[in-house]
Amino acid sequence: MGNARGFTLIEVIVATAMAALVASAVFVLLDSGLRVHEKGTDMGTTAQGLSEALAYLRADVSRSSSVVIATDDSLEVALPDGSHIAWASRPHELGLAVYRSLDTGSGFVERPLRPVLVLADHETHLAALVFQERAGGAVRAHLTSFGKNLSIEAAPWSTP
Repeated sequence: MGNARGFTLIEVIVATAMAALVASAVFVLLDSGLRVHEKGTDMGTTAQGLSEALAYLRADVSRSSSVVIATDDSLEVALPDGSHIAWASRPHELGLAVYRSLDTGSGFVERPLRPVLVLADHETHLAALVFQERAGGAVRAHLTSFGKNLSIEAAPWSTP
């Protein structure tokens, strides 16, 4: 047999330390990549939700006969057929949840199972939804999410 020699204790310790450093670096890179991916996914989901919710809100206000702003974060829309739609925001684990409740004559659906939209907080800016009454019965909805602001304005339909 040839000269069989094993690793010394120092060689094993150095190899283990190097493997630990490489593994730590890989972990840090993967973790930061996953965080960036999650943030991008959240922003995309929020943008899509904003677009859908604002389309609903604009349609509700446009086809209404009257709009009543109850508080800064809620409003009620009366439709010509006598039904009502309420919009309200409530705290959510990600920031702010926006709900749309219907009243078809038998009372409001008090607690919809899922929000129409979730506005996510940003590190420096909290999510917000503020309704403002404008001239001529118009309503402005101002939304803030991920540090971005978006406003829409709509007015109840009236007979010419």
